[in-house]
Amino acid sequence: MSVSNAIQHMTLQQQQQQLHARKHMACPCPWRYPTVRPCSPCPAPTAHGGSPSSWAVITPRHTAALATCSAASPAVLQSPGRQLQWHRCRPSGSPRTLRTCTATHARASSVSGEGAVEGGRQLVDVLAPLPLLWPVMLAAGAVSVMQALPGVAASVPTHCLALLLAPSLCMHVVAPALDVALGAQPAWRIKPPSVPATDWGARALPACFAGAHIAASLAAYQAAASAAAAASATTLGALPAVVWLLALATGASAGVGNAAAHELIHSRHPAHAAAASALLVWCCNWQYSRSHHHHHLTYCTPEDHTWARKGTGLWPYLPRYLAGGWRLAWQEEARECGRRGRAVWGPHNACLVAALSQVAVAGGVYAVWGVAGLAVHLAGAAIAQFLLAAFDYILHYGLERTQLPGGRWGPASPHSSFNSAHAVENAVLFKVLLHSDHHAVAAKPYGDLGLRASLPSSSKGSAGEASAVDIAAEPRMWPGPLPLSLATALVLVPPLWFKVADPLADAANAAHKLANQGVLAALSDAAMNHS
Repeated sequence: MSVSNAIQHMTLQQQQQQLHARKHMACPCPWRYPTVRPCSPCPAPTAHGGSPSSWAVITPRHTAALATCSAASPAVLQSPGRQLQWHRCRPSGSPRTLRTCTATHARASSVSGEGAVEGGRQLVDVLAPLPLLWPVMLAAGAVSVMQALPGVAASVPTHCLALLLAPSLCMHVVAPALDVALGAQPAWRIKPPSVPATDWGARALPACFAGAHIAASLAAYQAAASAAAAASATTLGALPAVVWLLALATGASAGVGNAAAHELIHSRHPAHAAAASALLVWCCNWQYSRSHHHHHLTYCTPEDHTWARKGTGLWPYLPRYLAGGWRLAWQEEARECGRRGRAVWGPHNACLVAALSQVAVAGGVYAVWGVAGLAVHLAGAAIAQFLLAAFDYILHYGLERTQLPGGRWGPASPHSSFNSAHAVENAVLFKVLLHSDHHAVAAKPYGDLGLRASLPSSSKGSAGEASAVDIAAEPRMWPGPLPLSLATALVLVPPLWFKVADPLADAANAAHKLANQGVLAALSDAAMNHS
């Protein structure tokens, strides 16, 4: 089959989806995007008349090539209990494209719940409001400081110390301890998006968190300014210890805010986009809203500024990560201005406007709350960005995609991200640690993210089904009961980190190559034929 025929077939699939949607408007079907819930009368579509599936694959660089899926047999594709998920991607300057992927990446996933237990999902859903505890703790600490004035400027009372340390201790000690006690939960079932990407309610909690964190930060700035005034401190070096404790609490709350902003920037609701922009500007991290989309197109390749090659420590990684985010955000906005015929150095450049807005916010904080308020604002933002960089470093550390002839990169797989099956840390971070599913369908609301469990091949009837399930197994950052968030302590000691993480990265890369071997062979042949 030629590339043009493959693209024509892909277009026919879209037409069939649209026709089916018109016929079954009252019955949401998993074969249209955005999907809602499985519809039992809708069998999975056969590929090319029931033959082993050949699909048109649009790579992250959006170049059409043929790929034969060796991971799924016709029995898998035609089974009413399985579905293929569809992905959308919108690269810089190109039209929105619907890409069909093989079962290794589009993920033939069970809607009947095979190998998945809903108990784990129920626990993480019960804990869903947990992120709001961080701005509440920050606000409580700020209020306790103001009530303890003026004595707090000289020595911090025990209750103030406990409240101000609570956000950091809950993130790095209490939450991991609870996850260790509860253990890794049974794998959450992957399912199609339950609502459109434009739905407000699916991401209402992250949007509310943005407002709560900004309000709590204002209380922290006021408390810091009051403590500095009580100590007659007008310079940075003379600030009392309570100001730096307020900065630490603000940074911990903003660290959870990074996860909230991450969820919001994947929404297509304008209110979510506004909340994400406001939160990121407040935390001096607006560039993340642009550079993160580039990460989704290039992750696990040298083109991704957030990727760390195996053997790269966190400290050499940080300058590339921080500078790369602003560089990519500026390049994206400059291209957008060029496409629209607008001046780069003008109000239509969102990157320029955001950078000036961050300076204006910092200036406003200094004007109202002085050097103490500014210290809390900037130190809190720095702590939050460090936490974000550490998690981005961990989630794809050492994981690689295969480079094809001609320089293009092969497709990703579920093994291209590290994941966590612990309920507390996933609840606190809006399930961002179910990372493979997030990368597979970036617009999917966090409530629908899942993680497939590895099942023995002998538990399946046919060889085709067994291979599809084995390929679906997710790599884990931590063997045994330890949560992934504990890796943030290990990365501070590179030799220890390399000893633990390098073998895990090697195992994940080997599984990735095995899962994609049929796809990579077809893509390589297609690249050679077109070279």
